[in-house]
Amino acid sequence: MSEPTKRDPYYSSGLDIKSITLNIASFLVFIFPIGCYFYAAHFKLMLFVVALWLLAAYLAPPVGFLRPHPYSDIPANRTKKA
Repeated sequence: MSEPTKRDPYYSSGLDIKSITLNIASFLVFIFPIGCYFYAAHFKLMLFVVALWLLAAYLAPPVGFLRPHPYSDIPANRTKKA
């Protein structure tokens, strides 16, 4: 009987830079319409902030729209061990 593999808590917790930027960008995309409703005068600023976070999420390593995970079929998208 084989022993279960021990998972690294850092890489299985979603605390890598890609996950954090994707979470913030997703939150801002959902909050954007509410902000536009209450603060219509600041539409361009809010749109710029959302676009900036989406760009940051896309450019965070690994570059692209996929969140890294250890069982990815794409070698460049696998989590890196420290």
